[in-house]
Amino acid sequence: MRSAFAGLTIALTALQLPAPARPQSLAAGMWSGSVTDPYGRSRPVLYSVAGPRDAVSITLSEPPGVRPVAFADVHLLADTLAFRFAGGAQGSPIALFNGTDLTGWHADVPAADTNARLRSPFLVRNGVLVSLGEPRGHLITDSSYHDYRLEVEYRFAAAPGNSGVLVHASTPRALYGMFPRSIEVQMEHGNAGDFWCIVEDIRVPDMERRRGPPARWGTTEGKARRILNLTDDSEKPVGEWNTMVIEAVGRAIRVWVNGDLVNDGSDATADRGRIALQSEGSEVEFRKLSLTPISALTTGRRP
Repeated sequence: MRSAFAGLTIALTALQLPAPARPQSLAAGMWSGSVTDPYGRSRPVLYSVAGPRDAVSITLSEPPGVRPVAFADVHLLADTLAFRFAGGAQGSPIALFNGTDLTGWHADVPAADTNARLRSPFLVRNGVLVSLGEPRGHLITDSSYHDYRLEVEYRFAAAPGNSGVLVHASTPRALYGMFPRSIEVQMEHGNAGDFWCIVEDIRVPDMERRRGPPARWGTTEGKARRILNLTDDSEKPVGEWNTMVIEAVGRAIRVWVNGDLVNDGSDATADRGRIALQSEGSEVEFRKLSLTPISALTTGRRP
């Protein structure tokens, strides 16, 4: 979003700042409006402008009685003023699933392209998000995210099954005409926490043992895309609820299953994108999908 003040353009990085109600020159003054962070939360804000055009300063603050917002990297380059939220320990949790409907998500089911009557494999049943497993496809967030902790509570209610959480998802149907470009965190029963590289890549310690010979590594069809997880016994029996925590900060991704660290990757080829859930042959239930903005990975303790 760009807001123009008589020739000066404010380019906003991870913020949205409205222009005054009527055109004004960028001169000394005080304006009121709101800012919206990358996760869709808006807050009232006051912003004051001071100084000549070649040395302008802008100060942002919240109205009295509201917790201040920190800003960083404020600079003026030619006619562009850029700024962002300063990093903090973490923000407030955001429910990606509201327990009622699929607001904030959209489905991509390739088979539906040729069969308009095909039912969606994604639905809400008794307050739980259900992926039926067939037809195959993905449920994808409308928004993109970066630097977050994603907490997922899921179970295979009736039989061992297969599904996954895809992070940093972008181009749809980039692999096998089905899978969006992403890094998958596997949920398949018995293998929860594996990484699968889908036209994106990531590195882990002990890479050859966990991925195979380097000559076979790759991110497209026929390549060694699977990176094994670190444990074999972190999942609960079929029918019980599992908690998977995925932290993605910068180009690192760290995963816990029921409190056990099961994967820890770095140097990913993407650092942001949508989040997707799979319909991949098995029915799986999700009762919680909660995202919390963070600025650093959890170390030395379970999240």
